[in-house]
Amino acid sequence: MGRTVLQGMSPFTPFGWPSPISIVWRSQQLEAGVWPCAASIRSSIDEYRQGGASRKQAASLTNFADKPLIVLTARNGHDATWSAAQDQLATLSTNSVHRIIAGATHASLVAEEKPATATTQAILDVVSAVRHPGPLRK
Repeated sequence: MGRTVLQGMSPFTPFGWPSPISIVWRSQQLEAGVWPCAASIRSSIDEYRQGGASRKQAASLTNFADKPLIVLTARNGHDATWSAAQDQLATLSTNSVHRIIAGATHASLVAEEKPATATTQAILDVVSAVRHPGPLRK
C-alpha cells in the first residue's frame, strides 16, 4: 500500500477543533449548492467526529519503509517552518517525493482544476508504484 499526503489534510487544529479555513471553505461550498443534501452534511459531521482518532493514528506512523509516498504542498500561504515539516514528512518512506504545487492554495489542491490535476496525478503515481514496484517519479 502507498500513501499520498496532501498538506494540511486534517480539518482540525492541534487541539481537535475544526480549523477556520475548513469551516469557511465548507460554508462556501454549502452556499454554492455543492453540498445541498443532508447526507453530505452528515458525512462532514462524521468526518469531524473521527478527526481526533484519525489524527492519533496518523501521528503513530513513524516509518513507511519503502512504500510509495507523495507529499503535496501548496506553494501559497505557508512559511519556511511548514515547508520544513512537509520535507520531514516525506522522509517517512525511502520511496518518497515531495511536490510543491506552484500557484496552489490548500483548498485549491482539491477544488480547482489545475492544482487538483496535480493531486490526481500524485494519486495515480502512487497506485502505479504499488502495482509496478519501483521508484516514484519526481
